[in-house]
Amino acid sequence: MRGTGPWQVVGRVLAGNSPAPLTEDGTTVEIATGAMVPEGVTAILRVEESTREADGQVSGTPRGTPEWRQPGEEAYAGEELLPAGTPVDPAVIGLAASCGHDNLRVRRQPRAALLVFGDELLTSGPPGAGRVRDALGPAVPAWLRRYGCLVRPADVVGPVADTLPAHVAALRSALSTADLVCTTGGTMHGPVDHLHPTLEALGADYVVNTVAVRPGFPMLLARLPGADGRVRFVAGLPGNPQSAIVALVSLVAPLLAGLQGRTMPVLPHATLAEPLPGRATSPTWPWSGWTGSPAPPTRCGTWGRPCCAGWPRPTASPSSGPAPLARRCPGAGRAPAAAARGSGAW
Repeated sequence: MRGTGPWQVVGRVLAGNSPAPLTEDGTTVEIATGAMVPEGVTAILRVEESTREADGQVSGTPRGTPEWRQPGEEAYAGEELLPAGTPVDPAVIGLAASCGHDNLRVRRQPRAALLVFGDELLTSGPPGAGRVRDALGPAVPAWLRRYGCLVRPADVVGPVADTLPAHVAALRSALSTADLVCTTGGTMHGPVDHLHPTLEALGADYVVNTVAVRPGFPMLLARLPGADGRVRFVAGLPGNPQSAIVALVSLVAPLLAGLQGRTMPVLPHATLAEPLPGRATSPTWPWSGWTGSPAPPTRCGTWGRPCCAGWPRPTASPSSGPAPLARRCPGAGRAPAAAARGSGAW
């Protein structure tokens, strides 16, 4: 309506039409919700708060707050609606459509594959008799999907036989369809660790080759061109599940963010209020001066670094413990239930 009431009804405005302006005081038009407000209107009066007089005029008291939306309330012309790298979800699609964007330029969803290495792995049932249950085959695809990857059931392969030809064939096949291939295990240089020779055979270049962090030290990232000219990536995740997850969140997640044009993920930090004890003896032991008490760990490599992978072995002087331990891996000859770590043991 325009001016003060009562108002004479002079027309109707429906959504989707461009109404004529109201030019005279004391006039009003019936207007549907969502319709354009005519020029010259000074107030809106809700039907349920109005009275229709016998002579057809409308009376009532409009609310003090204008009951219409001004142009540009949602977005101004030329305003950035969302920054580049925003994931396209149903809300983004609706916003784009409402603003007249019929097509959006997007980065396609990266496709990822997973190769599980290790003849010792079981894919069902509990572990036993020297066999270890594969925990990464079921878990890693879910992590990759969380980071925006497309991972199909056929993209998860393994356990791949612990031979170099099998590794080369599996990786070459996975790279033919995937933008990123994650592997589990085989990142060190043991007798059946074939990932490094496989990458060399395929002509890959290292982006990252080991990281000074525990757990996760032997993680790696390599790249190589595909037949179509696009670069493919190989992320070598350590076989230890904790190490593999560290590699995923610190190495694979930033890579996938870059491939999708998203901002770099920020890892949360937490400060322990008090020391957090482990379930075993302290993993770090002195190299010299060991007296044999407390008893050393029963796993090769638990001194902090794989003692058979090129790192210094523990030494013993005649006064610091049994001399034979100075000539062999600390875990050698111990209980058969102990699992070797690192690149193997002598």
